Amino acid sequence: MRKSQNLAEARKKGLKTYHGKPCKYGHGTLKYVSGQSCVECSKIRGATPERKMYEKEWRQRNTERRRLYNRRWDKDHPEKVKIQNRNKQKRHPEGCCRRSKRYREKHPEKAREASAKWQEAHPEKSVLYAATRRATKRNATPLWLTEKQKTEIEELYRVAKLKELLTNVRFDVDHIYPLKHPKCCGLHVPWNLRVIPEKENEMKGNKLPE
Repeated sequence: MRKSQNLAEARKKGLKTYHGKPCKYGHGTLKYVSGQSCVECSKIRGATPERKMYEKEWRQRNTERRRLYNRRWDKDHPEKVKIQNRNKQKRHPEGCCRRSKRYREKHPEKAREASAKWQEAHPEKSVLYAATRRATKRNATPLWLTEKQKTEIEELYRVAKLKELLTNVRFDVDHIYPLKHPKCCGLHVPWNLRVIPEKENEMKGNKLPE
């Protein structure tokens, strides 16, 4: 009776494990909710070379089945997928970059379509990243910028996009002191940025403030 009560409570709370009857191999009472199997037994079976070889061969035989399952899981758990991807990028940044590059080379049309959708959904971030990339290439973005200052820069690009939507006039985030000038090169920092109409920015060009 205790097992069923603990199992029902664990399912109701969304837990992965519960305490049931003691394992016949003496591993204790901790069991998985999904299959009611002993946690320690599952670890031992999964750690053996035979088990690893079996799982590898099963994955090779059922590639399409695994692909469909992974797609369904990703669709049902979008937030978990985002967290997993962020953690993977932090742990293996170089590997993620290589895989991303290989995918773009193998599926250029899909990559362009995905990029266009993202830019359409995040117009202010798209402009921000493009400007930041250009500034970084010119060594104009200081390494000592704080997170607050980076947020202030991002806010300026949001303001520019909002003004554009409200007035139907294109706005730019202008560098008061140009990033590249024979006499003085500015920085990509909040106090060197301002939101002005695109035409005014084009007329200003690469001039220094008076």
